[in-house]
Amino acid sequence: MNAQERTDAHLRRRIVELENKVERLTQIAETAPGKRFPREWKLTPKEEAILMGLATFEAVPIEGLCVRADCGVETLRVHISYMRRKIRPYGYAIHNDHGRGYSINDRSRLRAAMVAA
Repeated sequence: MNAQERTDAHLRRRIVELENKVERLTQIAETAPGKRFPREWKLTPKEEAILMGLATFEAVPIEGLCVRADCGVETLRVHISYMRRKIRPYGYAIHNDHGRGYSINDRSRLRAAMVAA
């Protein structure tokens, strides 16, 4: 295999990786319309959007949560900080999985806590 063929093969693999990432980000952005978390949690709409993404996938890339909440990375980190305090009394914890994104403990219980809007 010559250099051009190796480059072409690498670019084709990269295209597939990026297409998969776009599909995953789209899924995150469209998750569970018409559902929300209990009002007593006092989440803002952006925090609800972030939590919905965390409830959907085992680990969510930071970019995916930024798309879902329509915010930048630093703003996302601030939202996550506030959310950690708000949901801790209900037994939930948001974790930063380095290299993978954010995750939350007990996703199935979190999804069950969602109610119709």
